[in-house]
Amino acid sequence: MANDIDESSIQTFRKNHPNIPFENIVLGDIVDFIKNKKTSIKEGGFSVVVGGPPCQGFSMANRQRLIKDPRNALYKKFVEVINLAQPSFLVMENVKGMLPYAPQVVDDFKKVGYVASYKLLNAKDFGIPQNRERLIYIGIRKDLSKTPRVLFQNIFKEIESNKVSETTSI
Repeated sequence: MANDIDESSIQTFRKNHPNIPFENIVLGDIVDFIKNKKTSIKEGGFSVVVGGPPCQGFSMANRQRLIKDPRNALYKKFVEVINLAQPSFLVMENVKGMLPYAPQVVDDFKKVGYVASYKLLNAKDFGIPQNRERLIYIGIRKDLSKTPRVLFQNIFKEIESNKVSETTSI
């Protein structure tokens, strides 16, 4: 199942994922998606939910970052989808400006039954021709791991082991 408000993104997703049924790739606002697909989300049996909700209020260009900025509401919608779908794992990507609020975001995941962690990573370290720092959250449903902190350390260690050296050409 996929959702995006941008038609070009939906077309790209459909082309790259031809095995996903057409009706499960939804163009539109996430608020409407949640309202209209609530039953399918709950019954979806998702293993992982991945998202990158836009949060302009946390942008580095915004000098006055506030967690209650209305432009940050989409991360709350992501948490709502996690709560409805109850996947085994979650992955959320966001802007560096969200870093001071990362503990609050982790707490929001905790409130819906997840243990989560986060790390700031830079796309250039992984062969992407952009100096772009992104905050990556990973989470696991509480009932699935007795040692989530060790799991997170191992996952981030594995991610960082895939860094591309600066001498490697792209």
